[in-house]
Amino acid sequence: MNQDYQMIKVYKKIAGNLVLEFADYQNISRSQVFTIDAGADYKPVPLGFILSMFYMPVTMNAYKNGLWGLDEKDKEKVVARAIELGLYVEDTYGADDLKQPELLYSENQIKSLLQRKRVNEIQEIIEKGTREQKQTLAIIAQENYLDLDTKTIQLIEEGLKISIAESDE
Repeated sequence: MNQDYQMIKVYKKIAGNLVLEFADYQNISRSQVFTIDAGADYKPVPLGFILSMFYMPVTMNAYKNGLWGLDEKDKEKVVARAIELGLYVEDTYGADDLKQPELLYSENQIKSLLQRKRVNEIQEIIEKGTREQKQTLAIIAQENYLDLDTKTIQLIEEGLKISIAESDE
C-alpha cells in the first residue's frame, strides 16, 4: 500500500466544530474539506492530504495557532515524508513551522481544572496555552470566582494580568 494513503489522526484542539481543507499534494485541484464535529476528538486524514499543509497557508496557520495538531508518532511520519518530498526543511535558524502549543485542554477540562484546584495545570495554561485557552480560563474563572480559593484567584490574576473578582464597591 502506498504510504500516502496511510491514515493520520488530526486532533482538534478547540471546543466546537473544526473545518479544515486539505488537498492531495500530488494534485492540488483535488481538495477536500474535513470536519471534526464538536463531540469528536480527531479525524483520520490520508498522509497525502496532510502534506498539503506545507503549501496551504490557511491550513498551516490553523496548525500554528493551535487549532489542530498531530500526535508525536504521526507528526514524525508527516515530517519524514515531507522532507523526502522536499516540502519541508527543518529550520535551524528560527521558529520551526511545526512548532505549536501542545496543550490539549478543552473548555470542559479547563472548568474541571479550576473546580479541582489543579494549580500546576492552570499555571501551564497561563504560561504555554493558546490565546483561546487563556481567554477561556479567564471567562470561566470570572463566572466561578466565588468557588475559587484565594491561591487560584491570585495565580490567574497575576498570570493573566486581569481581575477576576467583582469588586464590592
